[in-house]
Amino acid sequence: MNDGAIVQIGTPEEIVTNPVDAYVTEFVQGINRVNLVRAETIMSPLDGRASTRKTIDSDCELGDIVDQFMINLDAVTVVDGAGSAIGMITVTEALGALRG
Repeated sequence: MNDGAIVQIGTPEEIVTNPVDAYVTEFVQGINRVNLVRAETIMSPLDGRASTRKTIDSDCELGDIVDQFMINLDAVTVVDGAGSAIGMITVTEALGALRG
């Protein structure tokens, strides 16, 4: 809300990752994204790229994704509940999501 008017409605993750205007952007600027943003939100499509040996579930939180990059900097493959590869996250994408 801004001056009594609803500015944006959504889940906390949606609001933090896609603020609708400068007011919301400033409001969420200092929010810790580590336990809020999920792999499915920040992954990029495979687009013909081969999946990697490192995999994470699509609902994996950003903090756990960053932990994977502390092991090594190789991209991680995002898998759905059936174990099928649905996307990929690079260290650059993870750090970008962490930074906001």
